[in-house]
Amino acid sequence: MEDLEQDVNQQVVAYLDSALLAHIEDPLDYWAAKLDLWPQLAEFALEKLSCPASSVASERVFSVGEAIVSPRSTRLSTQNVERLTFVKMNQTWFSQDFNP
Repeated sequence: MEDLEQDVNQQVVAYLDSALLAHIEDPLDYWAAKLDLWPQLAEFALEKLSCPASSVASERVFSVGEAIVSPRSTRLSTQNVERLTFVKMNQTWFSQDFNP
């Protein structure tokens, strides 16, 4: 374990001493090319850089907004829709006894 920690520390130092990545280079290609040179560091970077983006939270907000803005509530102002959406998305933060 100590050897692995020492190897990773050496890889980080070597990376910090290396030339900067050009803005036109693809970071995934850069780290894939460094797998032989800095194996643990490159694997970590590739794992973090290749995480898929998630749209779950934004889809949830749109679903809540869709429930708030219905044909019967078309006269709600934008500000009130935003407020109602905020309250709905954060309702777990409000106590059960909260009565405005």
